[in-house]
Amino acid sequence: MTDTIDELCEGLLRREHLPSISVAIGVGDAVVDTRLYGFADRANRIRPARDTAYLLASVTKPITATAVVLLAQHGLLDLDQPIEEQLGGLRLPRTPAAAGTAPTIRQTLNHTAGLGTYWDFYYADRGDRRPPFAQTVERYGLLFRPAGSAFEYSNLGYGLCDQVIATVTGEDPAEFVRREIFQAVGASTGRVGARYRGIAPPARPYPKEPFGPYPDFDSSHRGASLAWLSAEDLVRFGLSHCGTNSVLTPGSIEQAHSPGLPADSSGESYTLGWGIRRSGGTAILSHGGDMGGVGAVLVIVPEHQVAVSVLINRSSSLTFARAVSNAILDSLVPGFTPPISSPPLSRGPRLGVGGWSGVISTYEGDVPLYLKVDADGSVDGSIADQATVTAVVDSPGPDDVFEVNLTLPQRMPTADCAKSAETTICLDLQEHTATGAARATRRGEPAGRMSDCRTHWVQLTRT
Repeated sequence: MTDTIDELCEGLLRREHLPSISVAIGVGDAVVDTRLYGFADRANRIRPARDTAYLLASVTKPITATAVVLLAQHGLLDLDQPIEEQLGGLRLPRTPAAAGTAPTIRQTLNHTAGLGTYWDFYYADRGDRRPPFAQTVERYGLLFRPAGSAFEYSNLGYGLCDQVIATVTGEDPAEFVRREIFQAVGASTGRVGARYRGIAPPARPYPKEPFGPYPDFDSSHRGASLAWLSAEDLVRFGLSHCGTNSVLTPGSIEQAHSPGLPADSSGESYTLGWGIRRSGGTAILSHGGDMGGVGAVLVIVPEHQVAVSVLINRSSSLTFARAVSNAILDSLVPGFTPPISSPPLSRGPRLGVGGWSGVISTYEGDVPLYLKVDADGSVDGSIADQATVTAVVDSPGPDDVFEVNLTLPQRMPTADCAKSAETTICLDLQEHTATGAARATRRGEPAGRMSDCRTHWVQLTRT
């Protein structure tokens, strides 16, 4: 297996121009192999070491979820209580479609609370400052649908879980996670935050295009995105979910690994911080991270007490990290099969032919939205009375929770969305009305920086 891993990783470094790859494998109660390739710091020609920490992006989520489940295990909260009871007085705004709903902590952890798609980043070299979390919740903690009715991946939900930890413990969630999770499982490199504050220098995150490395950056959802660990320590955390040196009891692990909704068309569902599927009858739990400067994956197979981590310090590299982890698991887990891609969906319902007018609700007030649908299904539209442009109409993907998805190459005219370049309109259809979400974002990494995605409520009427 060692030769295969070396050949695969060294080939990826050359072909894909990756800075570095760190790989660790755990079996039973120990890390049994660690493989290190490339440069953690290109400019200074520093190679990764066994204690080199990488930013984990969304692989942070199972760590935060473990901390919340640990608090429930200690009787300090109930996973099935409304999350607003543990937010220190914060309230979640609701759309008309979500009136009366009360999402639980469990539903927030498994992305069925009804929150919209969201991410934000604040860059130190631009002088960005992370706003008060209460402001972010007031503007974007919007519930779009009844809790428990659908899965929509929401980083902001894990920002809320950070707030739960702070409310229950009275301390910084990052310090609680460092002491109660990382130290408890022997992960000495573990930290959470905008800047790595461990002993050894971390791997520097790089964008895909040849800009310099990412500066320090912060986020409103640190509990979703800003954990740091070495590959070996990430495996130690993974093995703790296989029953080795675990901070959780078997009953708590069972809760953490229980899906929120039935599996999707790919056979995967989401638990408390983990994606779960079955391969030859064996449960495979994993989480990937795909963010600015990061491609990360952690996979665990509790039945065989196996954990594999692959960390890459470059954007758009999750596919490569998964390829490495799949190759390792193929040799370690009998009958292992890699995950399948969800089959493409046929085009769903269409907006009716004619005009549709309404508003996008923002914290600065309602923004006019107009769409014109032609008989061939093409759509033109405008936001805030900007010039009419042609929208890109997308077929629904396997994770889409709305019936219609189209993108206008126009930005949302609010101060928060000043760096956005396009707005994706996602709609559910009624007879003469349509409601849903408007996601303001910008694709790629302009100037070597990942942009934000902020979601707003939309209401349209057929004219």
